[in-house]
Amino acid sequence: MNESVIKRPSRSGAIQGSLLLTGVLLAATLLASHDPLTRGWALASASVSALGTIAVAAYASRWSAFPRWSFAVAGGLLGVSLVLAAALSPDLPHWRKDIAVNWIFPYYFLITGLTGPARTTGWCAPTAPWAPWLMVGVGFVLGLVNLVTSLVGARS
Repeated sequence: MNESVIKRPSRSGAIQGSLLLTGVLLAATLLASHDPLTRGWALASASVSALGTIAVAAYASRWSAFPRWSFAVAGGLLGVSLVLAAALSPDLPHWRKDIAVNWIFPYYFLITGLTGPARTTGWCAPTAPWAPWLMVGVGFVLGLVNLVTSLVGARS
């Protein structure tokens, strides 16, 4: 089994990433819990979540064997998905219930960036030519699922 050693964050680096994630989630939750929930409050919550997701992606990319640009593109796709879901959702109370699963967006980058060791061969190897596109593709799929559940889920 041929494995490469990826850069590992220090204990304080891992704690900082976890605190960043926790802070973003708490701020977004506080904004989304405003009563009555208006489109403006939903957009504020989604914007904090989007910026936090991008920040966690940028932070975690420092330790990942994947190219940094793939973290930036995937983080941007997820951020846009969060804001679009808040802007386009026909049912804001349903949107508020759906955001309970949005913690996975920044967590995706922490798991991808901070776990290892990375294999040097295979489909998921960070050195494979398609590896950055795999990262972007997963970000796209997660963002698409978020949009579909916000738009279609409210009608059921």
